[in-house]
Amino acid sequence: MNFEHYKNFVAIVDAGTISAASKELLIAQPALSNQIKSLEEVYGAQLVIRKPRHIELTDAGKILYDKIKSICYLEDSAKKEIEACVMGNRGTLWLGCSPANPDPLLYPLLLDFHATFPDVSFQLFERNSDYIVELLQSGMIDVGLIRMQPHLLPPVIRPVMTIQELYMAFYHREHQILSPSQEQIPLCHLKGLPISISHGLKRPFSAACEKEGFAPQYMNISASRSTSMLWAADKKTVSIVVGASSFDDREYCCRQLATECLLSQRMFAINRNRRLSSVAESFLRFVRTHVLMERWMHNLAGAGVLET
Repeated sequence: MNFEHYKNFVAIVDAGTISAASKELLIAQPALSNQIKSLEEVYGAQLVIRKPRHIELTDAGKILYDKIKSICYLEDSAKKEIEACVMGNRGTLWLGCSPANPDPLLYPLLLDFHATFPDVSFQLFERNSDYIVELLQSGMIDVGLIRMQPHLLPPVIRPVMTIQELYMAFYHREHQILSPSQEQIPLCHLKGLPISISHGLKRPFSAACEKEGFAPQYMNISASRSTSMLWAADKKTVSIVVGASSFDDREYCCRQLATECLLSQRMFAINRNRRLSSVAESFLRFVRTHVLMERWMHNLAGAGVLET
């Protein structure tokens, strides 16, 4: 039996008459009447009683109507779930990112993406950029958020969005030397101060300090942004982080370092030889148009830094 005949049977019952269902379905009344007769022949039972103003279901008709209604609901639900999967609204996002806890860029994006697409789950791999590139090459992840110069990337890895970041000094508001009133921190002001920094930022920061004529006094070198920032609580140590703009909270200040030679590039990258999942494509579209990205770029433009 044609499944459309079952769906039409439900439509006839819901409409109340064959005439009303005919107008709704754009199917001739005789054809709908014949479909009901065919169903009655299949099940060997009368399904409807035709009355002057409406049709009435028999007991057999009520059983069939309830069953078909459930099947129609399941078909519609399956169709919606498949469409959601195809459109990238359901599934798993396999994402790699270099450790930067708390991450002022990625975490708000993930939270907002999940709020928009609650049926998407996440598999996050927090590793250094070299390892994230390996995961991209092997196909273990769909998208990687890495800090690396583009010319160092393997040919198979393609950046799809590149974000410039500023080097910032993060310090306590009661720091012995630096003041909350400073809009920027000249690099030379860090000479002799204990510095806390993550491994990924150490080499370019050291090179910039050497150009200023001094060697930084590293008190702590750690794997993550969060550990690096903890040391600022002693009111002596300055943590070097990257970001888009200065900020203040109740206890701490974060200020741009006043030097043109310190910029960090962070990029969303994919494997150019691997087809992106629908969820990954949906995520990248979401990121491109997110207000945080627009605000991030606006802040960098205001600081004299433009997106590459």
